[in-house]
Amino acid sequence: MTPAERVDFIMSYLEGPAKEEVRMYSTKERSNLDFLLEVLTQAFGEKRSSSQLLKLFYERRQKENETLRAYSHSFNELLKSITKEDPKAVPNPEKTLRDQFADNVRDPFLRKELKNFSRERDPSFLDLREEALRWSEEEERPQRSTPRPPLSQEA
Repeated sequence: MTPAERVDFIMSYLEGPAKEEVRMYSTKERSNLDFLLEVLTQAFGEKRSSSQLLKLFYERRQKENETLRAYSHSFNELLKSITKEDPKAVPNPEKTLRDQFADNVRDPFLRKELKNFSRERDPSFLDLREEALRWSEEEERPQRSTPRPPLSQEA
């Protein structure tokens, strides 16, 4: 795409506050791709430093009512934010993500099993996550809010 086509493409997908932010600038400024991306990054990009994000990452624990799936998603997004801010902040992101995930799972039995699995097999984060989800499958099934009606008694 040409730079003008790129600008048109980005503008066609902007909505709400992002579109309003860009409209504050002149047409000439908005037609400059680098300027447009800089405005959007300044207004809506990550505001925390890589060290603040690292602190959040290393302090992150699975919350009381948080499913493993939701925990793994937020953990992964946090690491993505860190590496986007500073690609060298985490020397081995895959291993760090895997180990931190296993170390901070709420269930002590599952945490122990994940650590053992990790030592024995050296899995990727996704493989470890799949094992965790498989082991905790019963926990994550939605519970019925009403009890089942009793089976009819035929005489």
